[in-house]
Amino acid sequence: MPSSRILVIEDDPDLSVLFHDILKEEGYRVLTASGPLDSVDISQLRPRLIVLDLWFGNKAGGWDQLHQLRATPGARDIPVLVCTADSRVAENATSCLRSLDADVILKPFDLDDFLGRVAATCGPGTRAPTSAPSLSAD
Repeated sequence: MPSSRILVIEDDPDLSVLFHDILKEEGYRVLTASGPLDSVDISQLRPRLIVLDLWFGNKAGGWDQLHQLRATPGARDIPVLVCTADSRVAENATSCLRSLDADVILKPFDLDDFLGRVAATCGPGTRAPTSAPSLSAD
């Protein structure tokens, strides 16, 4: 059985590597991107889950990406796990994010909580031998 593909959209290179390594170790195939994927057809990537940072630099690019996903046929039903260090989001925007069918986890996050949410969405990983290439154009 092939492992689930997870797309991580995170602009912090250290966090992107961390997400990649954690998820790969659990057996998931991981695609990474360092910012919004305006020119990429996400439905063609066929991720089972998108891990999405809300802030790219000082811009709320993740919000725009989430709205774009929900408006795009073929991508609107892909589960999204929003990861943010902005505690105001948890307090003020969680209901909005939930209305967009996005789950929220605050950084720094508990690893078991994060992996539990991923497994609840994707099922356990299957120890894939390699991960998919990065989408980042560094």
